[in-house]
Amino acid sequence: MPPPAPQPIRSANRRLQIARRRRRAALAAKEELKERLSALAARNKLLEQAVQRVAAAMEEGLGHRQALFSENLNLREDLLQAHSDIEGLSARQAVLTRETEAKLLQYEEQLRDGQTELAEAKRGLQEATGVIDRAMRQGLLPGGCLGSEWGARTLKQEGPAPEQGPCTAHWVGRETPREHAGSLSTPDAVD
Repeated sequence: MPPPAPQPIRSANRRLQIARRRRRAALAAKEELKERLSALAARNKLLEQAVQRVAAAMEEGLGHRQALFSENLNLREDLLQAHSDIEGLSARQAVLTRETEAKLLQYEEQLRDGQTELAEAKRGLQEATGVIDRAMRQGLLPGGCLGSEWGARTLKQEGPAPEQGPCTAHWVGRETPREHAGSLSTPDAVD
């Protein structure tokens, strides 16, 4: 058995062992720190890639947003133009409606005037026919009748007489004006 070492040597050995243990612990901590730094670097790289992807997505989204904003502006302009066109068409329709109603009123007035004129003309014709019939009954008009349906049928059936042409409207046969005037009221009684 070796003799015990002197006290200073034992103290120095103890200090050396402690230093070695501390050095091993420091080396282990250094290795652990390196591993952590490597993990942090990899994580930072992943985060950087994620940030780049987010930035690209944001840029793309911004482009889409700008496109949508531009499209919304175009749609708004189209909508405003459509509203303007509708208002213009409504105004034009109102004008056309007023013009149509005015023309209809004008046509109705013209129709009433025409009907009035026609009624007056019919009354004038009836009065003239009455005057002519009375004159023929009185023997004041030589020749044939001036306007009787029965006289028209007679002309179509018998034709004009050889000794005289038809009267102003038609010839009524070989009757005298007085005989014809008397037959106007009973045309079916004459052959």
